[in-house]
Amino acid sequence: MQIDELHLTNFRCFDNTVIKFEPGFNIFIGDNATGKTAILDALSIGVGAIVLGFDGIRSRPVRDKDIRGVFLEHASLITREHQFPVVVKCMGQINGKKMIWHRTRSSLKGKTDRKDAQEVLDYGKSLTKQVRDGKEVILPVIAYYPTTRLWREKKESESSLQPGSRLLGYQDCLSASSDIRAIRSWWKRHEMISLQKQKKTFQLEAVHKAVTDVMSDVENVKFDLNHDELIIAFTDGTTHLFSSLSDGYRNILAMTADIAIRASTLNPFLADKAICQTCGIVLIDELDLHLHPKWQRQIVQDLRLVFPKIQFMVTTHAPQILTGAQSEEINILKNMDSRIQIHRYDIPPGLRVDQILTGEWFGLQSTLDSDTLELLEQHRKILRKTKLSEREKLRCTEIENILRQRLGNYADTSLERMALGVIAEITEQQRPMTSEDRQKIRSELLNRTRQKRCAG
Repeated sequence: MQIDELHLTNFRCFDNTVIKFEPGFNIFIGDNATGKTAILDALSIGVGAIVLGFDGIRSRPVRDKDIRGVFLEHASLITREHQFPVVVKCMGQINGKKMIWHRTRSSLKGKTDRKDAQEVLDYGKSLTKQVRDGKEVILPVIAYYPTTRLWREKKESESSLQPGSRLLGYQDCLSASSDIRAIRSWWKRHEMISLQKQKKTFQLEAVHKAVTDVMSDVENVKFDLNHDELIIAFTDGTTHLFSSLSDGYRNILAMTADIAIRASTLNPFLADKAICQTCGIVLIDELDLHLHPKWQRQIVQDLRLVFPKIQFMVTTHAPQILTGAQSEEINILKNMDSRIQIHRYDIPPGLRVDQILTGEWFGLQSTLDSDTLELLEQHRKILRKTKLSEREKLRCTEIENILRQRLGNYADTSLERMALGVIAEITEQQRPMTSEDRQKIRSELLNRTRQKRCAG
């Protein structure tokens, strides 16, 4: 299963937008309120069409908050009007067949229409029948991990599915909250089966390997009957209860285990190959949530290796996450003229984190502290002047000395001073430097360098 395109009409901040996806990772970055989470929510509605065909599994509808609102002015009165229809249209491939389906809401009182998703719904029903007939058909993983995931316990809910059903792999797959209880129960059950058979189950081996492959400092995970809790043993020799781990450890361990458990539950006949051979779609909001920078650098690559057939759609605010991206996988959302636009920019090999932050991806003016930035601006203001007083010359020298102490090197040569002068002239306003600014600076520096050589 794979989504190739998502068409959104009147969904949240999107009036009429087309978003394209790659088969592996799709990373969305952008300022707050540019629609990153909205894309994942829309995907959960679109992808959720397939679970409509599974008995006992809930699908996410188009909610009131998803309806785009427009502010209209009438004399001195401003009103906000809902825009209809709200359409989530998906184009993708299911079981090798190209499909197009819609989920639509046409009014405030209306429900989310499924008539234009009938083909996908029927496919879900056919999978259900094949499962009940005992056929070894591969079921795709579907899962959404929003920012509310903290992997704490929630109230146990009744399930209409029979214990042991393969379709339990879809239980709460699009839920807005995550529950460690299900993971703990699964681990406990498979530990008990392993004890009874005096051999680890294929599923337990596969899930355990997935967790330790993603978390290189975890040596072992097991269920402890004495504590009625998961116990995590680390490579440094320490052992901790899952509940005592930091949010970062709990988040990545439980999310990895949850994806792996769903894959092995949906496709038990694949045994220890279930995790690497199960396809599907996984949505993760803020992949960097609670993660240390060293994990942020590795997480994309690790998830890609452990779950090679799963299509990931993730959002992030962390530049380290982008270093694991491949060609065409980074999507930048920008609000331009009150309309969200999406651009793709690959990261050249070898780029530093500070260069990513100040480049097209995040657009920061600088990664320096505010006091140093103020000194740089004072220096630029002086350089913009054609003629300097003695006092200004002294102040310029004083600032350069301070900046050399802080930055190591600053305005040490005549060429560097000339470059700083060009930058000062071109960037008179404090704003993120655009690609046009950079090109203009390069051209001007080349011209002045040639002039200087000729004059010399």
